[in-house]
Amino acid sequence: MRIQTFSKVNYTLEVGVKREDGYHNLESVVQTLSLCDYIDIEETKERINISCSDPSVPTDKRNTVYKACELFLSTFQIDKGINIHIEKNIPTQAGLGGGSGNASGVLVALNEIFETNLSKEALAQMSAAIGSDCPLFIYGGSTLMTGRGEIVKPLQCLPKLYFIIIKPDSTVSTKEAYSELDKRENIVSKGFTNKIVSLQEKNELTKELLCAYMTNDFEILNKLDIFDLKMALINAGAKGALLCGSGSCVFGVFFDESERDKAFEKLKEYYKVYKAESVF
Repeated sequence: MRIQTFSKVNYTLEVGVKREDGYHNLESVVQTLSLCDYIDIEETKERINISCSDPSVPTDKRNTVYKACELFLSTFQIDKGINIHIEKNIPTQAGLGGGSGNASGVLVALNEIFETNLSKEALAQMSAAIGSDCPLFIYGGSTLMTGRGEIVKPLQCLPKLYFIIIKPDSTVSTKEAYSELDKRENIVSKGFTNKIVSLQEKNELTKELLCAYMTNDFEILNKLDIFDLKMALINAGAKGALLCGSGSCVFGVFFDESERDKAFEKLKEYYKVYKAESVF
C-alpha cells in the first residue's frame, strides 16, 4: 500500500501554563496542507524495517513510524513484520507536523491492512500515545486542538487558502522551544482561537478575519529571523504570515493561487520555499 501523509499549519497556537504532567494546555486552530510525504507499506513475516529518502531522519525506534508499527502490532498481538519506506517532502523539525502525520497515516493504513476496524476516535486515542499532535492527522482538514494536543474537534471547513512555506537553515527542537517559553512571564492568551471558532460556527469567518486573528505564542522567542521571513512573505503579496508550530518554518497565506505562484517564483531565488494549499 502507498499512502500520502499531509503537513499542517497552526492558524493559532496559544500555550497555557505547564501542567503537573509536564505538558502544556494548548488552544490551536489547525489546517492540514497538501505538502505531503509518501509512504510505502508492506506486510512481512517478521521485524519492523524502516527506510527513508532523507538520511537525517532516524529509522530505528526513535522514528514515529516505527513507534506506530510497534504499538499497533503489540496492541493486537499480531505476529507479523512491516517494511516501510518514507519518501520525505515535508521539512523536518520545521513545525509542520511531518513526523506526526507519518505515524498517524501508518496507523490508519495498518488498521485497513489487518482489518482491525478501529474507528477514527479509537485511532486518534492510540496515536496520542505516540505524539501530542498525532490525533489531528487522523481527522485531517480543519480542526480545533486542545488539551496537550490530543483532544481534537473537527471544525466546519475553514476558508480554502494557498501557502508559501519558507524553510530557514536553522531547525528547532520542540522540547527546547517549550522550555524557553516557560522562562517567559506574563504571556496572556489573546483568545484568538476561540474567536475564530466562534466566527466559523456563525458562518461569519472570512479569509480576511482568519488572517487577522492568526497568532502563535512561540513567536515571542524570536530566536530565528522570524520577522525578516514574515516581511519577505508580506512584501511578496501574502495576506498574512506566521511561524509554523514551534518553528522553524514560516508560512505566508494567499487568497489566490496565481498570486501565490507569482510570489513563489520571486521568493525561490532567495529562500528554500514550498507551495501548498488547504486540504479537507
